Amino acid sequence: MSSDVSHKKRKRFKRGKQRKSKEESTDGRRDGHKSYSDIVKDNKDYELYYKTQDIISESEWQTFMSCLREPLPSAFRLTSYCKSQTIALRNIIESDEFNGSVGDKSDTMNGLTCIDWYPNRFAWNINISRVEIRKSQSFRILQNFLISETDSGYISRQEAVSMIPALLMDIKPGHRVLDMCAAPGSKTAQIIEMLHSEDGSSDGAVVANDVDNKRCYMLVHQSKRLHSCSTLITNHDAGGMPNFYDTVDGQRVVLKFDRILCDVPCTGDGTIRKNYDVWIKWNVANGNNFHGIQLRIAKRGLEMLKKDGILVYSTCSLNPIEDEAVIASLLNLSEGGAQLEDVSTVLPNLKYKKGLEKWKVMTREMVCIESVDEVQEKYKSQIRESLFSPKNAKELNLNRCLRVLPHLQNTGGFFVAVIRKTVDSLPWESSAQTPAPNESTEVSKPEDTQKGDTYRQKKKRKIYGYKEDPFIFLDNTDSDWIKIKDYYGINDSFPFEQLVHRCSVGKKRNIYFLTDAAKRVVVNNQKDIKLINGGVRLFSRSDDKVNPCGYRLTQEGLPSLFPYLNKEHVVEIEAKDAKQLLSSDNMALDLFTGSERLKELNSGCCVLVIKRDAQQTNGFPLTLPICCWKGKTSMRAYIAKNERIHFLRLCGADVTETDAVRSTERERHKVKNEANNEVLDENQPIKTETIESQT
Repeated sequence: MSSDVSHKKRKRFKRGKQRKSKEESTDGRRDGHKSYSDIVKDNKDYELYYKTQDIISESEWQTFMSCLREPLPSAFRLTSYCKSQTIALRNIIESDEFNGSVGDKSDTMNGLTCIDWYPNRFAWNINISRVEIRKSQSFRILQNFLISETDSGYISRQEAVSMIPALLMDIKPGHRVLDMCAAPGSKTAQIIEMLHSEDGSSDGAVVANDVDNKRCYMLVHQSKRLHSCSTLITNHDAGGMPNFYDTVDGQRVVLKFDRILCDVPCTGDGTIRKNYDVWIKWNVANGNNFHGIQLRIAKRGLEMLKKDGILVYSTCSLNPIEDEAVIASLLNLSEGGAQLEDVSTVLPNLKYKKGLEKWKVMTREMVCIESVDEVQEKYKSQIRESLFSPKNAKELNLNRCLRVLPHLQNTGGFFVAVIRKTVDSLPWESSAQTPAPNESTEVSKPEDTQKGDTYRQKKKRKIYGYKEDPFIFLDNTDSDWIKIKDYYGINDSFPFEQLVHRCSVGKKRNIYFLTDAAKRVVVNNQKDIKLINGGVRLFSRSDDKVNPCGYRLTQEGLPSLFPYLNKEHVVEIEAKDAKQLLSSDNMALDLFTGSERLKELNSGCCVLVIKRDAQQTNGFPLTLPICCWKGKTSMRAYIAKNERIHFLRLCGADVTETDAVRSTERERHKVKNEANNEVLDENQPIKTETIESQT
């Protein structure tokens, strides 16, 4: 052990010496890289390329280029998985009191404005960059508000244009949705929200996939923020994703998804306003290279889509080689099996340019090539026939694609195409992809798997390196479930068969809940698919003498469990009592209005409900269940600090000071982590201390 540590120290010391030997940049950096302030926002090849493509008219060109050199405005949206809370939060944002505390009163250009093309006034824009918001004292209240509500899951800080794809997917409750390249997860979060009903309950399933194992855990964070019981995180190469299976009438069949998002890897030149490196690194060859990867992913996505399902293809690139060329190739390969949808009326206030029917293909040296016959030998591996404009471009309706240009509405650049599949099977698909009718449906039981299948399973496990714990579902004879059900008085109608744990050895630490659709995905695919995470935590082990069932409730699981709870464990309290409870570690029972009802509760975990009528919330009634722990003489809210702030805000409390304290804590954690060579992501929540089991 000691030799390993000393070896690591020697390596780290060596790297430090190497850094010091590099030429310092003008801001004193020793890593040889330029700071953003040193980057000259100019790239002649970039300008020549897009002038040649004729995407922007001559009269707009200077406006377009000037916009690219301006910092990207900040944007955020209100998450809508619980609509009543979303509307209450929107009312706070729209209040004169809140707007009066945001920014410099003399600067009317940088105020908070609603994004008019986003439905229900749930998305907002502020005309300064995120960096400027962090640095400006006049925006400190807004910054603290955004951080605390983002940590709680009620706000997502997301670039405005990246909100578009999910809005065009026409997702309905009950749909099975695949996000093929999901990390970091902002679009996935939107998809999850669309499956939720008004009370926060959910049906359907979202499979969020990413090729990078570490980035998959960013998706886990997104799912946890939204308290989602419908989400499964998988770790596969999107272009070579294995088939998913379902069981229908006792037969194992290939599962096809209702909706698929292909937000593919790209050059990202549409992000040039926030990623200044694009000015330095952009070249034509990058787009040509990405084209093949993008087409492979889109093609696999179309295979996994059901008939009459919708696939949305998107990039943050303006390059037609990564955009229209991919779509045209995909449609032609499908031979009429897929078509572009007209979505021009879905977002009426969104400004965009229609897709191109002709575009230019260039070499790295900026030489135009008119056809694949002109491609020199040295470029043949990079420039293929699928890059060129097809002769039938007009028949493909490529003008139905959307290209969002930054200068049109002061955003980033983006491309979206909405495709509907019109056939069951595509021309290139083989019948071998459909399993034989007599294949076993009990895919979760290894003893029922055929020998050939067992060999393939072992081989796949070796390739992918499966290390995740298995999903083990409970039944009504499980001793822990019987105790939990009896103690909390959970209704018989609760779907206990959707409860799952992941401890193959020893006691269960946590019990999770999945929607029926998500459970079916797990049961039928657990051995073939690398599942990282799934479901929402409903119960957490609490080895405490006070709690005879051995498990406490969790705040994130309440939206799924609350409708089934016995009222003996649920007590309604007034907003004024809730403010005091959430503002302190413990609150004496005698201080509650109507404390007798609370005193009747057994010690242990319980649920207090805050109800606010429409008059109190400016037009929309609120029901806010919070998880608590009752001691002998006091009560404690059993929720994280950031979520306390959210509930206090909805109860009408002034949380300015609390937000400021929380921000200070965050900065302290950030400094500490940076000292340990770790970078704390802006959206990453601070670890809060574990709440004591007794008050």
